[in-house]
Amino acid sequence: MAEIKAIYEEHKHRYGYWRITVELRRRSLLINHKKMQRLMNKLKLFGIVSKRWHKYSSYRGTQGPIKHGLGQASGTERIDLPYRSGLAISKLSVSNVAQKPWH
Repeated sequence: MAEIKAIYEEHKHRYGYWRITVELRRRSLLINHKKMQRLMNKLKLFGIVSKRWHKYSSYRGTQGPIKHGLGQASGTERIDLPYRSGLAISKLSVSNVAQKPWH
């Protein structure tokens, strides 16, 4: 029990039952992690739990004024869509797919 408290104090109360179990095994003292958990509960020793990190988000809000007319179609320009290019998908050749160039 003194060894458990020493490890707990040595690591500034950051180690929980699992890390103390691993540390004791490094010091050649075999103990089951469940037994360690019971002993630490009895001694009222609890590891500090850190806050969970939030998912990264690069959104910064509105960065500046939006230019007038940007992103708005005035109705006079024509937008060409890929399916209007005149190429029929049924005429594509799939013979190259069957060949494996890496073999």
